[in-house]
Amino acid sequence: MVTLLANPDGPERSGPDRKLLLTPEEAAELLGIGRTKCYELISAGALESIVIGRLRRIPRDALGEYVADVRRAQGVGRTVRPGSPADSQGRSRGAPRRHPGFAASPRGSVGAQGSMFDDLD
Repeated sequence: MVTLLANPDGPERSGPDRKLLLTPEEAAELLGIGRTKCYELISAGALESIVIGRLRRIPRDALGEYVADVRRAQGVGRTVRPGSPADSQGRSRGAPRRHPGFAASPRGSVGAQGSMFDDLD
């Protein structure tokens, strides 16, 4: 529950919205990601956290820093829309990704043209 305090400059929120330190679950919720992903970011050092006794907490301002770092890494203001020339990896947006270990079949789609057992007759 959030309560409003009387303030001559306007309403001020109190409660969990104003905590300086957040649990990983609270931080994940604010970032719009899952709890597991939040712990992965913490382990990788991408999201700052501190330890108080046995508790792990994330400073509220670390969330903004993380988002700013991600935006810088991706290019601020850069958006890729369907139909744009190419994404950052040089593929058109709709092009399928291919695993580097698999070569394309010389016959194309095997299912539409037969199977590998057609030659055994």
